[in-house]
Amino acid sequence: MYLIPSIFKSVLDGKDIYIMSIGATISGVVLIFPRSILNDKLQKLSKDAREKTIDIDYYNKIKKSLNYICLVLIPISMIVTVFYLFFNNINPLNYPIMSFNVALMMLIIIVGQLSIVESTLLVFLNGENKIIGFNTLIFVFVLIFYFCISFISIYFSPEYLVSVFLFGVLLLYVIRNFYLKNTIRGYRNVLA
Repeated sequence: MYLIPSIFKSVLDGKDIYIMSIGATISGVVLIFPRSILNDKLQKLSKDAREKTIDIDYYNKIKKSLNYICLVLIPISMIVTVFYLFFNNINPLNYPIMSFNVALMMLIIIVGQLSIVESTLLVFLNGENKIIGFNTLIFVFVLIFYFCISFISIYFSPEYLVSVFLFGVLLLYVIRNFYLKNTIRGYRNVLA
């Protein structure tokens, strides 16, 4: 997701790229918190996975707290982005489509964070091939859609095409989130 602004250099103007880059950067900085909280809990998850007995209550507790933190961070990252843009003499209200795109991009990043416990646990359970496979599909989608946008951007507004693209990626991330949850449920014999 953090590469999206760079990918669209060929179809968007400089100010639009700047606005998207700021949104991605601020989201990345703000979303360090869920990862750092998870890192604090990894030792027990790793130990449980090696022993093939995951404490479901512990897992659910971590998941619930990280989801809560992510949901609280959505408005915080948006507010910080708006203030930063105003501070740099850019009124986001003058760029409604790009502001919407930044919000979509932040939402994609948040949805990715909502599955951080599942993806980490799958790695501990030797299921990294499933994660790599799904992430590869998302990456292929990004490349294909980018090339499509590059070719049709002369006929349509690039900002709207970026919106369609980001909505598609958001949909894929939501599907990925459900896929990871269902994959973890497939390890029921390990979940105690």
